[in-house]
Amino acid sequence: MGGHIREPGSKRQAAAAALAYARQFGISVSGTDILGFFGTAFHARLYVFEPDLVYHMDNRKGFGFRERLVL
Repeated sequence: MGGHIREPGSKRQAAAAALAYARQFGISVSGTDILGFFGTAFHARLYVFEPDLVYHMDNRKGFGFRERLVL
């Protein structure tokens, strides 16, 4: 897999991603500023990964078989 990493396009996009992450992993967020919470609690900022090269690997089709997926 290959691609580029960038900062989120908007704070709304970043907050939605942080909220989804917190729900997925059962993290209870205190307060309404979820981005501030993540920065304070985990010393982390959110980024967006945009893939431009993805391979699907399937050893059932032969050892080390891989095919490029068109995005």
